[in-house]
Amino acid sequence: MIEYMLKPARQVDCALLLQRLNEMQVPFQEVSKGVLRLIRFGPNCEFDVAIAMGRWKRVSKASITIRYDHPMLKDILIQWLDNCGVAIHEDFFKSHFGLPPSVIESIRGKWRLDLRGLPVTPIRLCKNVAVFMFGENVSATIAAQLAGIPHKRMEKDEFVKCQDWGVEGESGGDVEVYRWASGTGGQFLVTDWSAPIVTLLALWEIPEGAPVEINLTRMSVGAARDAVNATKRKDIYR
Repeated sequence: MIEYMLKPARQVDCALLLQRLNEMQVPFQEVSKGVLRLIRFGPNCEFDVAIAMGRWKRVSKASITIRYDHPMLKDILIQWLDNCGVAIHEDFFKSHFGLPPSVIESIRGKWRLDLRGLPVTPIRLCKNVAVFMFGENVSATIAAQLAGIPHKRMEKDEFVKCQDWGVEGESGGDVEVYRWASGTGGQFLVTDWSAPIVTLLALWEIPEGAPVEINLTRMSVGAARDAVNATKRKDIYR
């Protein structure tokens, strides 16, 4: 996590920030503990705005804490700070994460996806899965690039999960899953969890015997959803 102090703090206008979050339909939580007021927001609570109140209910100290960078949420904060006339360290405007060319090329080679030019931030890099967040809904772009790959919309009780990450059907957003064999006894999966303002893209590389659990019905190339009476198949790799 990275924390940035806001100067001068007394000019912070929390009402203006909350108004903007409501307009953009960004989920947030507001907590007050004594003189501290905390606004935590984002699909995964990526940002905290903390305000300490001093005499005469004036802001005496304020800061922004970033857990995971999120381009769209950061843009909301930048506009809000500009409207308030509040200064912040120049490093705040820089991306905290980025994908080097070697990673871009690896993703293109293994998962057939070109992420160049997209607002992408890596949030989990694990043994069998890499997870990326986008500051907008990029499902249509992903679907176009993976056209021809067997896929489906995840149903209730379907899932792909390991110790480090998991995706389930009906988990608060639309989940599309793509699946194909690796040619070496393993398999590749792409899971795309999307809501109006964000996409979580998980890229799975699953060698034979990897500790990844998969519970999915049969997929098709031409349809995003299996037939209602499709036979369920459960594969558990341990």
